[in-house]
Amino acid sequence: MKPFDTGEFADFVQENGGKLVVSEDHYPEGGIGEMLGSELEGTEIEMRTLGVDTIPHSGRKQKVIHQAGIGFHAIEEAAEKLLQ
Repeated sequence: MKPFDTGEFADFVQENGGKLVVSEDHYPEGGIGEMLGSELEGTEIEMRTLGVDTIPHSGRKQKVIHQAGIGFHAIEEAAEKLLQ
Protein backbone atom coordinates (compact mmCIF):
# COMPACT_ATOMS: atom_id res chain seq x y z
CA MET A 1 0.00 0.00 0.00
CA LYS A 2 2.97 2.32 0.25
CA PRO A 3 3.33 4.72 -1.32
CA PHE A 4 -0.43 5.28 -1.48
CA ASP A 5 -1.82 7.59 -4.15
CA THR A 6 -4.49 9.33 -2.08
CA GLY A 7 -5.52 11.72 -4.84
CA GLU A 8 -6.09 9.01 -7.43
CA PHE A 9 -8.01 6.83 -4.95
CA ALA A 10 -10.15 9.76 -3.74
CA ASP A 11 -10.95 10.65 -7.36
CA PHE A 12 -11.97 7.03 -8.04
CA VAL A 13 -14.27 6.93 -5.00
CA GLN A 14 -15.78 10.35 -5.85
CA GLU A 15 -16.42 9.26 -9.45
CA ASN A 16 -18.21 6.17 -8.13
CA GLY A 17 -20.59 7.74 -5.63
CA GLY A 18 -18.30 9.16 -2.94
CA LYS A 19 -19.01 6.35 -0.46
CA LEU A 20 -16.69 3.63 0.80
CA VAL A 21 -17.06 0.55 3.01
CA VAL A 22 -13.95 -1.25 4.23
CA SER A 23 -14.26 -4.68 5.87
CA GLU A 24 -11.15 -6.06 7.55
CA ASP A 25 -10.57 -9.50 9.01
CA HIS A 26 -8.66 -8.13 11.99
CA TYR A 27 -8.86 -5.27 14.47
CA PRO A 28 -9.53 -1.96 12.72
CA GLU A 29 -6.53 -0.29 14.36
CA GLY A 30 -3.55 -0.27 12.04
CA GLY A 31 -5.52 -1.58 9.09
CA ILE A 32 -6.40 -0.31 5.66
CA GLY A 33 -9.55 1.38 6.98
CA GLU A 34 -7.59 3.43 9.49
CA MET A 35 -5.04 4.37 6.84
CA LEU A 36 -7.74 5.36 4.34
CA GLY A 37 -9.64 7.29 7.01
CA SER A 38 -6.61 9.41 7.79
CA GLU A 39 -5.65 9.83 4.12
CA LEU A 40 -9.19 10.83 3.08
CA GLU A 41 -9.85 13.11 6.04
CA GLY A 42 -11.10 16.47 4.84
CA THR A 43 -12.62 15.08 1.65
CA GLU A 44 -16.33 14.71 0.98
CA ILE A 45 -16.04 10.91 0.95
CA GLU A 46 -18.30 9.10 3.41
CA MET A 47 -16.66 5.99 4.82
CA ARG A 48 -17.50 3.11 7.17
CA THR A 49 -14.93 0.64 8.47
CA LEU A 50 -15.86 -2.79 9.75
CA GLY A 51 -13.34 -4.75 11.78
CA VAL A 52 -13.08 -7.54 14.29
CA ASP A 53 -13.56 -6.43 17.89
CA THR A 54 -13.33 -9.85 19.55
CA ILE A 55 -11.30 -12.93 18.76
CA PRO A 56 -13.56 -15.88 17.89
CA HIS A 57 -12.80 -19.16 19.58
CA SER A 58 -13.60 -21.54 16.74
CA GLY A 59 -16.12 -22.43 14.08
CA ARG A 60 -16.69 -22.60 10.38
CA LYS A 61 -15.29 -19.70 8.39
CA GLN A 62 -18.65 -18.18 7.38
CA LYS A 63 -20.00 -18.41 10.94
CA VAL A 64 -16.90 -16.79 12.41
CA ILE A 65 -17.00 -14.02 9.79
CA HIS A 66 -20.67 -13.40 10.56
CA GLN A 67 -20.05 -13.36 14.34
CA ALA A 68 -17.20 -10.91 13.87
CA GLY A 69 -19.51 -8.50 12.02
CA ILE A 70 -17.45 -8.39 8.84
CA GLY A 71 -19.44 -10.67 6.57
CA PHE A 72 -21.68 -10.02 3.59
CA HIS A 73 -24.69 -8.93 5.63
CA ALA A 74 -22.65 -6.51 7.74
CA ILE A 75 -21.11 -4.99 4.61
CA GLU A 76 -24.54 -4.73 2.99
CA GLU A 77 -25.97 -3.03 6.09
CA ALA A 78 -23.08 -0.53 6.26
CA ALA A 79 -23.52 0.29 2.57
CA GLU A 80 -27.27 0.75 2.96
CA LYS A 81 -26.70 3.15 5.87
CA LEU A 82 -24.30 5.18 3.76
CA LEU A 83 -26.89 5.43 1.00
CA GLN A 84 -29.65 6.77 3.29
